[in-house]
Amino acid sequence: MKPTLVLLPGFDGTGRLFSPIHKELSDSVNTIVLSYPSNKVMTYSDLCHYLKDELPDLPYVILGESFGGPLAMMLSKYADENLKGIILCVSFVKNPQVFLSRLIRPFLKPKHLQKETPAWHIRAMLVNGVSDAKLIRNIQTATAELTREVYFYRLREIADMDVTNILQKCELPILYLRAKNDRLVYESSMKLVEKIGKNVTVESFDAPHMLLQTQPEQAAQSIKQFLSLVVKQEETLS
Repeated sequence: MKPTLVLLPGFDGTGRLFSPIHKELSDSVNTIVLSYPSNKVMTYSDLCHYLKDELPDLPYVILGESFGGPLAMMLSKYADENLKGIILCVSFVKNPQVFLSRLIRPFLKPKHLQKETPAWHIRAMLVNGVSDAKLIRNIQTATAELTREVYFYRLREIADMDVTNILQKCELPILYLRAKNDRLVYESSMKLVEKIGKNVTVESFDAPHMLLQTQPEQAAQSIKQFLSLVVKQEETLS
């Protein structure tokens, strides 16, 4: 029986950007994507309650990508014994851009946000200059589904989020997938997870923030190894 991996998307919430990693995992892993509403303003807490009843009734590991990382930690509080591990991919447990948030928050309003994420921003911040037109267009398409209000409030939720207390109490094995060239989530976010978490393993990649999209094969290998380890631990305990 294939191990099950629940995928929580990043900021866009659609799950469409998981296509490359899904392709690499499909032969040996059962993947379930939990998407977020694109036209309804919801806090992290709202999203947690929205998704908690969608968790599978069988053993699984949950992966939170970027924005989805804190949500994975929050959902772990409601999960039963079927949850065997957590993967935080280019993610955080506390606002990763404190200075920037404080600088722009007083001036940023929903009306200031563009309907489509500019290609230059994606190249500079998400893929670090990689000229992959298809990936850039996929990111634009995914984020374009968000209303300006949802986009704005997700930014605000990141600024106010802090799930360090949940991480401190978590006994589950945690894999942190770090992108060394990440321009959004810095090494300090990974260091905080390492410092606070009780059972954390870090795998690093020479990649930008869009790790699962630019290096899906390498990321898939780390994910498969973690799933295999979790399965073996479960068999030992049983």
